[in-house]
Amino acid sequence: MDAFVLPPQLLQAVILRALVQAFPSEQPLVWEDGADALELDPHTLSVRMEGGWLLAHIRVRCDERGDAALGVAFFLGRPGTGEGPEAASALAPDCDPELGERWGPAFQQLVWNGLLDAMEMGVERIGGVVRGFLVGEDGLEVRWEAMNHG
Repeated sequence: MDAFVLPPQLLQAVILRALVQAFPSEQPLVWEDGADALELDPHTLSVRMEGGWLLAHIRVRCDERGDAALGVAFFLGRPGTGEGPEAASALAPDCDPELGERWGPAFQQLVWNGLLDAMEMGVERIGGVVRGFLVGEDGLEVRWEAMNHG
């Protein structure tokens, strides 16, 4: 099985693109759900990886909480642990708990979709399929195999 690495900066750019595309004509970016609204500051999006985890954070603002941090964490695996195509996720430890409960799932889905987009773009370029991933020293290591056209 072969592998390629997606550095955190590339993943951050892909996730930012997904965020901006979700709001094609809106400035500022605002998630709305019923009477609730959350303003997101795309310039504060950060993605980092360590110890098998991908951590994504963004600064947000809402009437109830003011300025706060929204963050999610994905365990993507590390060498010797969890090297398959699965991930576990949770709110980041420094995420505002009330905001995380209310808006965390939407941010989590956005980050996950960005990760999938980045991996798919990489394997499509080389004609392969993703077989697993993990956080390595230089970023997200994506394990892939060539597609069989038989």
